Amino acid sequence: MTSNKEQDAASSLEDNDAYTGHASDEDYYDYVGDREAYDRRAYLVFHGLPEGGMTEMHLIKWVLEALGLDPNEYIEDEQVERFGRRLDRRPIYVKIQTLEKRTEILCLAKNLKRQPQPDFKIICIEPWYSGRQLQLHQELKKKLRELRKRSKGFEDMRIYHWKIVQFVNGKPILDLYIPKGIAICNYVDY
Repeated sequence: MTSNKEQDAASSLEDNDAYTGHASDEDYYDYVGDREAYDRRAYLVFHGLPEGGMTEMHLIKWVLEALGLDPNEYIEDEQVERFGRRLDRRPIYVKIQTLEKRTEILCLAKNLKRQPQPDFKIICIEPWYSGRQLQLHQELKKKLRELRKRSKGFEDMRIYHWKIVQFVNGKPILDLYIPKGIAICNYVDY
């Protein structure tokens, strides 16, 4: 597999709250027809794990066990590999057995920040992004930061289905920002 330099450079350790919806990357292929994204739906990328000492497989097992999961039930055929430029903490991509298990890991990933060991506070787990997805994700994170800075009226704004959406009572109500090339949704009134 080839390395993805843009993803390596765009580690989201500085803004982990931007990624909120695991369904958004699963639906991405329907929106823009990105074959690479579709083929790698089951992959996750772990940022912030140190190099040296333990093998990549042991590091991933260590993180999954901290989340209360059995690594043997989640990792597909031991497909674990570092990628990107040589740094202290290059990302590791991992193939997960099913999309449901991948979603479960993404939902539990926020619990890493609550772990007592300081090493877990800098670990970030994200879906694998294709080049186009990575560009969209970076654009959306930047726009979300801008919107949160200048708007006081919109309490709950999130990235949802590759758009920035206002939520009310946990339901999407209004598209606040739609990047070029993304489908427009009509939300049902409640």
